[in-house]
Amino acid sequence: MIISFKLRYSIFFSAGQISYEMKAILLILLFPLFLCVSSVNAQSGSAITGLQGMNYQAVLRKTSTQGVAANLTCLLKFSFSATSGGVPVYEEVQGLVSSAQGIVSAVIGKGTVLKGSWSAIPWSSGTVYLQASVDMTNSGSYDPIGTPVQMFAVPYAMYAANGGSGGTGGSGTGTGISWKGTKTIAPLTAITGDAYYNSTDRKSYIYDSLGVWQVMTQDGNGISWLGQFTVDPSSPVAGNAYYNMTDKKSYIYDGSAWQIMTQDGADGTTLVWLGTLTDAPVSPAINQAYYNSTDKKSYIYDGTGWQTLTMDGIQGVGITWLGSFATAPATPTLNHAYYNTTDRAAYIYDGAAWQVLAEGGTGWTLKTLEFQNNGVLGLATTASSDTLKATKKAWLTTGNTGTNSNTEFIGTLDTAAFAIKTNGNGTQQERIHFTNTSRIFVNGTADTASSQGQAVLTVFGGGSPLALNPGEPSTDHAINAYNSNSTAAIYGRNYSNGYGIQGVSSAGAGIYGWSNTKSSLPIKGENYSSQGGYGIFGSTRSPYLYSGNAYGAGVIGWSQSTAGIGLMGIGNNLDYTNASLLQGPTTNGAGVLGNGSYYGVVGVGGVSNGTMGVGVAGGGNNMPVVAPATGGAGVSGVGYIGVAGFGKSSSNSGGDAGRWGAYFESRYGSTPIGYIYIAGQAAAGTFLGFATTGTKSTIVKDEAGTRRLLYCPEAPEVLFQDYGTGELTNGKAHIDLDKLLTQHILVDAKHPLKVFIQLEGDCNGVFVTNKSATGFDVKELQNGASNVSFTWQIVASRANEISATGSELNYADQRFAEAPGPLPTIEETRPVIDSAAAAAAVTAGKANEIIAAAAAKSGATNKVALKKEEATIVNKAFSNLQFASAKAEIAKSSLSSMDKLATLLTTHPEWHVILSGHTDNEGTPAFNQTLSEKRSEAVKTYLTSKGVNADHITTIGYGQTKPLSAENTQVAREKNRRVEIAIYSERP
Repeated sequence: MIISFKLRYSIFFSAGQISYEMKAILLILLFPLFLCVSSVNAQSGSAITGLQGMNYQAVLRKTSTQGVAANLTCLLKFSFSATSGGVPVYEEVQGLVSSAQGIVSAVIGKGTVLKGSWSAIPWSSGTVYLQASVDMTNSGSYDPIGTPVQMFAVPYAMYAANGGSGGTGGSGTGTGISWKGTKTIAPLTAITGDAYYNSTDRKSYIYDSLGVWQVMTQDGNGISWLGQFTVDPSSPVAGNAYYNMTDKKSYIYDGSAWQIMTQDGADGTTLVWLGTLTDAPVSPAINQAYYNSTDKKSYIYDGTGWQTLTMDGIQGVGITWLGSFATAPATPTLNHAYYNTTDRAAYIYDGAAWQVLAEGGTGWTLKTLEFQNNGVLGLATTASSDTLKATKKAWLTTGNTGTNSNTEFIGTLDTAAFAIKTNGNGTQQERIHFTNTSRIFVNGTADTASSQGQAVLTVFGGGSPLALNPGEPSTDHAINAYNSNSTAAIYGRNYSNGYGIQGVSSAGAGIYGWSNTKSSLPIKGENYSSQGGYGIFGSTRSPYLYSGNAYGAGVIGWSQSTAGIGLMGIGNNLDYTNASLLQGPTTNGAGVLGNGSYYGVVGVGGVSNGTMGVGVAGGGNNMPVVAPATGGAGVSGVGYIGVAGFGKSSSNSGGDAGRWGAYFESRYGSTPIGYIYIAGQAAAGTFLGFATTGTKSTIVKDEAGTRRLLYCPEAPEVLFQDYGTGELTNGKAHIDLDKLLTQHILVDAKHPLKVFIQLEGDCNGVFVTNKSATGFDVKELQNGASNVSFTWQIVASRANEISATGSELNYADQRFAEAPGPLPTIEETRPVIDSAAAAAAVTAGKANEIIAAAAAKSGATNKVALKKEEATIVNKAFSNLQFASAKAEIAKSSLSSMDKLATLLTTHPEWHVILSGHTDNEGTPAFNQTLSEKRSEAVKTYLTSKGVNADHITTIGYGQTKPLSAENTQVAREKNRRVEIAIYSERP
């Protein structure tokens, strides 16, 4: 068990009290100081009864990384010995209970004595050691707290407590102290051993045998320990001190600023040396190292791979130059060298003989000078048959061989442009113009059409006003492209958010496709990305109706057949050439038709305003669409019938169970609150107008015009009711039911007619008899003959019916029939494909789910496979990433690793990065969600400041929802506070 203590100790003497507090782990830096134990009478020689004890305070922790051990019952044992680790001369034990902050306090000397006596402690020897131990489980097993600590006492106090005197007391050979009290100046007369406290300079003095006052002690500065915090405490005073859990440092306030007292150290790395080997060891552990005798390198294993520690150098050869001589020098030694003026050669001595280092050439005359086929200028001389070759090449009119496209080119080395001309040197003879940027012009020198944007390649046709030859009749088209295979004649691709091909026209079509066969597609848009994209995209800046007579739309589909479809969308990879897979109106046509294996047409409204919007709005009977002014709607319809729904049965003429004309639901998130089915069958053979979990009600107005709800009664059976009035005549009455009602109710022994009578006059009472489907009799009791009015109410089972298909619909026998549950649903999400859409999604509170779903969907195919050295850089950057507690500030110690990550990302501009921030569970979920988003944004901000493309970084915050560890420990919380990275080859 690891125990962490905070120790408080106090010094008491007559001038005042000094209080200290420090923090340590496993080791207590204990400076115990004794209380003044008695008043000393050096002249009386009477026995001294010394008071004994010293203050002790500590903070108990469960482990070095866990919280304090609050409200814990434990045993503290204190052992005094004359030597470090020696046999104790005094031992005691105390039972203590820690506070809610884990603090335990004791007075050493007041516990249960286990061995020896307090007076047996050899204070006067000057070598007394204290060993503290703790039993936190009350099992009798004590853990030592660090190593024994040597005690240093206030000199006169400890000496006096053990029998010292002013001259005659005690048996020691030291000097007795005669205490003179507190004074502002030194006493005028004094003898050896006199002592006093000077209240002016706050020091204690003793008079020595030489007649000089010597300093015994002096007042220290009191420290008031405030505890542990993540930020500086407010309104401190001098002497306040605390431990900062964020930067792992202890601070003391000096009256104007917080000063560092102590700080946590960092653990080093222990290397495990395996020796000299010829191959890398199998199954290594982290920090194991060895020397490879094969490649002369030392390696260390970092947990993922062997990394080079050191490598052998190569020993060079030193030359001692002797100068120039006509003959070889005598008595040379190894590596001596000289120049021989006789044969014009330089020599070096190899230990046995002189070897040629270099030698002079001979004279020559020019033989040939010509360009070779590879463009190199060659020079041949009479001195050598070899050809001297130039270091650079020329481009030949007959063509070159053996060229290297990486180093050899046609062009310029300065900022000047490069032009190719034919048929003269005039401006109009310029055919291709290469600028000093990546832009190239054909039949032109500048593109001033800024509204269309500048291009890498700009071609001007004969009719263009910007062309160098605008009237040249042979250039009807700027570009002609032809192809006879299955690939494209013109292919455009954009790796960002621009256009692969863009067409602009001042009057006609920007892009026009034409075909006269049904098997061809005049214009086809296809996107092969599995992470999002569009086949064809249309955009307009015009409103739908402009100035009452001009219409605008991003895409318009127009069928010139009276039974045609203007625009058809086909999803789920359905074969558009297979007519049996496509469904739609065959005679009346449609403006828009959607076909899919799940959704035909999907409309989403309110994308930029989550409180309004309509997904799909329809107007029938040539009526303009109508939509809610507030609140929005998935579907809004207007017409003679605004919205029509049809539940079609296929196997039962009486209706298939679960077929409904419509379904509506009120939900919270994905959880239904209430729902209603309309026009269908919960069970086959029983038609329901509607089935709902809510009440049936109507709306009326009260006297103030406020709308109020009236609710319908409910019954477990299918019943019809009727009401009426009647009158007893001579004690009898017969009631005939309405003929229409009698046609739709069933009255028999199993389905009796229920009749309720309310008398409106005095009689003997009545009873009902002769009940049938057509009526009933009312008679007075006791054969009375009263003439009294009454009201009646009947309830009868609804009779079964024969549907239009000839099947019987069962109503009469329904009782507590099983009802349908909420309609099972699939809730779709939309991928975020750029920062603007992501920001809008954050406003709607769904950014994390959308990005995460898109990332998960793309990860299988587009996640980058990092090389070992790249993975090492990424792993170190995020394993070293630290934040201040409850803050989104990156610690300075993390910046070096982040710089290496930024360098890696800038060398791969094609990569796309997702940064996900996570927190521990301390604090509220809302605060942690915001904090996680800010932390991932902080990493993005730092990387972009180092040159990484911000458009290639997406950030997510998960708050505390995705912990790596569910344990409630400090180690687990530190593990859960993190930012993770995922790298993709395309935007997820």
